[in-house]
Amino acid sequence: MALIVQKFGGTSVAGIPQIQNAARRIAYECKRGHKVVAVVSAMAGMTDQLLNYIQATTPTPNPQEIDVVLASGEQVTCGLLALALQNFNISARSYLAWQIPLETDDTYTKARVKEIPTHAIEKTLNSNSVPIIAGFQGIGSEKRLTTFGRGGSDVTAVALAAVLKADRCDLYKDVSGIYTADPRIVEQARKLDQVGYKSMLELASLGSKVIQHRAVELAMGYKIPLRIFSSFEESIGTQIMDEEQMIERPLISGIVANKQEVRISLEIPLEPAKTMALLFDSLAEAHIGVDMIQHAKISDGHAFSLSFTINQSDLQTCVQILRDKNIITYSVDEKLTKISVVGVGLRSHSHLTSILFQTLATKNIELFGISTSEIRISVLIDQDFTELAVRTLHHAYGLDHNVSTPHLYAIA
Repeated sequence: MALIVQKFGGTSVAGIPQIQNAARRIAYECKRGHKVVAVVSAMAGMTDQLLNYIQATTPTPNPQEIDVVLASGEQVTCGLLALALQNFNISARSYLAWQIPLETDDTYTKARVKEIPTHAIEKTLNSNSVPIIAGFQGIGSEKRLTTFGRGGSDVTAVALAAVLKADRCDLYKDVSGIYTADPRIVEQARKLDQVGYKSMLELASLGSKVIQHRAVELAMGYKIPLRIFSSFEESIGTQIMDEEQMIERPLISGIVANKQEVRISLEIPLEPAKTMALLFDSLAEAHIGVDMIQHAKISDGHAFSLSFTINQSDLQTCVQILRDKNIITYSVDEKLTKISVVGVGLRSHSHLTSILFQTLATKNIELFGISTSEIRISVLIDQDFTELAVRTLHHAYGLDHNVSTPHLYAIA
């Protein structure tokens, strides 16, 4: 008998037929003798609708009240899923975050899990009932609702799997697994049967929307076996696991394009080191992730240029921070895409890096920024060349599913 955490995303609970299908999957595992904890997102489109309500109400919404509104979507689906399980003669009990309680910090709209007492959930499991948990939400130190940001139900599921010491965590999505590129851009993209934690963390943080990157961080930290499945078809999905356990490891795992990248450019006339320290400290306090940092001296009068990229969703907050620091001369470029190549091979196979530059050069695609990590290289390009860059790189690295070249694999 195993303890399984099953998470159902928005499309997996988009309506009553989909909720009944989720209940069927839970019942299947229960009747095999396993214990199941289910986590649900809001119905597909519900969070966007709630955001529209907020924006129609006020142009400057209070983050605390944003979370109160957004957290309401999951309450509906966890109650409906508990009811749907009655049709399969499965006892279930719904839980909202405050009932567990799922404790977080007070970073509204981007909260992080602090502690999850397991007593209530374990009591439900021991009574042969299925706990149905509202994902995406937590409760802060002042007993106010918090949320985890887009894809936050993934965080809920993996965090629960960690504290409950679950045997595995299954995430049901609207795709059949992790692909080497977005199949909507690259028709020849291949589904990966396995992908390592580190590669998946890079893919998720760089723009792959299949799984929330903080969920991957948790899974990697606690060594939780993760599996990505489609809710709408029977397939083996993708298993996310420790790289060292993989028998065959692709040198390149995938190509990711992120159109939500915004570049901020500014000049620092005096004390550049001090100004940058204060600026990046303020950005960190606001939980704004920064990438593609470029810094150069532009005159003998000690003036420096500085540019960096942030996510589109953080632009308004970032601009306010610049104004608070009396930085009034800056520019914003929103027509850029960050293209990233991810794979463990980048740390030991130098030719894989050169392929990126040679490939983009042959297509006359100009680069506006570069950043790297141990297993990732990212470049900033004009948004108009996004699809061309992704398709060309995908082919150049031999990732197309009709290409059988073996040189992009390493045997453990």
